[in-house]
Amino acid sequence: MVLTNRRTASAAEQAAALLKDGAGARLLGERTLGSGCGYTNGGLPVVLKHSKLRVNMPDCIRYRQDGTNEQRGLQPDIPVAWGALEGPEVRARQWMEALRASLEAP
Repeated sequence: MVLTNRRTASAAEQAAALLKDGAGARLLGERTLGSGCGYTNGGLPVVLKHSKLRVNMPDCIRYRQDGTNEQRGLQPDIPVAWGALEGPEVRARQWMEALRASLEAP
């Protein structure tokens, strides 16, 4: 079981995808952020339209076992959503209740 939320990104997101695809882990929580994974060969050079600032944009894509792009975020197997003002105790309780319900389901 891998706990995720909307701020799970980058290497944590990659680890969650690898554990799900390669080891059969289940994702519990919220959809992940879907952040960029980095640069190959220095990235893609881009000039911003209004400021004319030159930047290098990430150009990496990580395809998962099912062919989806990890950078679009990972959908949890057991979704658990909460409000922004809920503290860690409430979130932990919700995770545990969702996990218990998923184990009891046929």
